[in-house]
Amino acid sequence: MIDQLRISLNKPKSLYQRSLDAITSIPKKKLYWLGAIVVFVLVYLLWCRFSAKPQQVRDFQPAHTAAPVINMEKVPVAGPKQVFVFDKFKAGKKLDIPEAEAGNRSEQILDAVDVKPGPKASGSRVVTFINASTGQAHSVVKNIPQSWISFERGNELGAGYGIGRDGIVYAARYRRDILRVGSVYLLGEIEANQTSQRGAEAKAMGWAVYRW
Repeated sequence: MIDQLRISLNKPKSLYQRSLDAITSIPKKKLYWLGAIVVFVLVYLLWCRFSAKPQQVRDFQPAHTAAPVINMEKVPVAGPKQVFVFDKFKAGKKLDIPEAEAGNRSEQILDAVDVKPGPKASGSRVVTFINASTGQAHSVVKNIPQSWISFERGNELGAGYGIGRDGIVYAARYRRDILRVGSVYLLGEIEANQTSQRGAEAKAMGWAVYRW
């Protein structure tokens, strides 16, 4: 009987029981903060899931009229006898234009420009001019300044390996941009790391960083 009692007392706890004991041992204040973080993450993930997603720029997208002239009517002008365009067959292949555009014989390629992303710009604006006398066209481009505040969708996922005071360090990290105010970005981060001496550790953090 005594031996059976000793066996029952020495019986290892289940994973569920160990997890429950670990949770109940956390101070209430820390539990409140942990609960607030979990709620915030869930709300943010739901917002990301159901909010509009930005267009991918791997393929050509229809361009929209620039905001300052979106409601302005175009007026006819006397045109030249001929207009200089790119050879649509040759240029179309090099530019990888959509099939619908390539097969439209009524349209020609007047100009094509590459736009480098500008610092602290939310996009670029291209304006194409055509000389009504010579038929030659050229384009100019300018960066559109960022708004003062905007929601961000940048993602960062990485793994690291190094050495520190506690020995060899292995780490994995996921970081998500949330909000930008001027040049200050609010980020959320989840990181897990393990060292040869200290063991595994995981943490969730919020960051405010300045970028230039």
